[in-house]
Amino acid sequence: MDIIDVFWENVDWHVKIKKMALRKTHETARKKRAGIQLRTVEEIADALDIEDYSILFEQKEEEK
Repeated sequence: MDIIDVFWENVDWHVKIKKMALRKTHETARKKRAGIQLRTVEEIADALDIEDYSILFEQKEEEK
């Protein structure tokens, strides 16, 4: 699994668990599984109330 897939799977999980919505542009990128800039990663982490956005790039143990 590549890093973009890991990132978006983690974003999906946080959006679902926290029952939150992303900005329209971020939601469009999420649906397309688009690559994004670090600034956008930071914006998404802020929207999801995540202080350390590096967790969005951590692959779950069972997926390795």
